[in-house]
Amino acid sequence: MLGLIPDETVESPVLKSFDLRGAVEYMANCSNIIVMSGAGISTSAGIPDFRTPGTGLYSRLEKYNLPNPEAIFTLDFFRVCDRKQKSNV
Repeated sequence: MLGLIPDETVESPVLKSFDLRGAVEYMANCSNIIVMSGAGISTSAGIPDFRTPGTGLYSRLEKYNLPNPEAIFTLDFFRVCDRKQKSNV
């Protein structure tokens, strides 16, 4: 009827309880789980983020004299670091 879903097709809640135990019980029957989070999830555990001045990854990269902070994620950076590391052995 005009694209409305009848009441009898409404699904029951996915979780039995909305706490850690309910989530664990639900995930025990899953074959694939995807977690989407924001950048702040690791900072509360003391893992530095990318942009925080002084402590972020980009601030710590100044010693490498990169053309830009994102250059650390290129293959060229790893090739150069690998050669430098091998020459120091």
